[in-house]
Order: sequence, then structure tokens, then C-alpha cells
Amino acid sequence: MWVDRAWRGEGVAEALVDAVLSWSLSRGATSVALWVFDGNSAARRFYERVGFRPVGRREPHPQKTERFRECLRIELRSGS
Repeated sequence: MWVDRAWRGEGVAEALVDAVLSWSLSRGATSVALWVFDGNSAARRFYERVGFRPVGRREPHPQKTERFRECLRIELRSGS
């Protein structure tokens, strides 16, 4: 997910994540996982702020093998 620089800090990313989490929960998902590139500290801070946590998986990106990515996950609960 990317948010245009002009819209960063306006709550767009949080609204998008909230929509994905609500949609996932409504379809019976118990968790949502995502990958973030190493070195993308702004994205990592954002995802951790909204509740995602590292799961201990780090691997080369499938198409960009010179870059590594890490898996983060959030557990879903009704009312979250």
C-alpha cells in the first residue's frame, strides 16, 4: 500500500487499513498479515502503531531478491 506524498499525514493510510481489517473480519478472518521492506521505517512504525507485530519471518522479496522484507501480523477480534 502506498499513499501519495500529498496525502500523507491526513489519515488516509489508517482509513485504508481500517477498511481492510473490517472487511477481513466480516469474512471470518482471524488475522491479517503484510510484508514491509527492510529500511522502510516510516511504514513499519505506522503498522506497529495500528497494531501489527513482527512474526519472525524475514526473507528476500520474490522479485527483488537484493531487498529483504519482514512479515507483520495483526490478530482480529470482534469490536477491534
